[in-house]
Amino acid sequence: MVRYYVYCECQGDIKPDTQVFKVKVGQNRRDQVKCSLLENYAEDMGYFFRPYDEITENWLILRSKSLFQGCERVGLFYQSIQITVQELYRHIIDGDLNTVKPSSNYIHNLFLSKIRLFPAVNLRKKLGTIFDPATTFPRKNLSRRQESIEMSALVGIIATLGLFIIGAILEGIERAEIW
Repeated sequence: MVRYYVYCECQGDIKPDTQVFKVKVGQNRRDQVKCSLLENYAEDMGYFFRPYDEITENWLILRSKSLFQGCERVGLFYQSIQITVQELYRHIIDGDLNTVKPSSNYIHNLFLSKIRLFPAVNLRKKLGTIFDPATTFPRKNLSRRQESIEMSALVGIIATLGLFIIGAILEGIERAEIW
């Protein structure tokens, strides 16, 4: 089973360029030892390292609230980097933690956070997909099927009525000659 922790080296408010690490910690002994070492290191240095839960999310919201006035919930507008505990430990030991870049799905997660923040975008998503077929234009030099069927029916009705009237006239002339 995997558990996630949040590691952040900021001591004040979170800024857009702040790196917040979502640390993946497994149940094996090596991950647990490195997790406890990171926990002690963060406590000694005054950094933030704790399990990712509702309290941690509230802490992130409180630290980010200065970026977005009037927002009840704040998404991950800072650099959220997912990393394993072993990689994080290695980067801290090597001193190159600032060189770690967000993963390729960072932009995707940022977009999802913006959807959660702004109700107008979220409302469009909740309404579902509206099927709006593209308008089609008649193709050049091709007959229009529906209009040609209607026109053929109209011409047929007019021809039938015309023949009926001509037949009635001829029958009337024939009866007049017989009498």
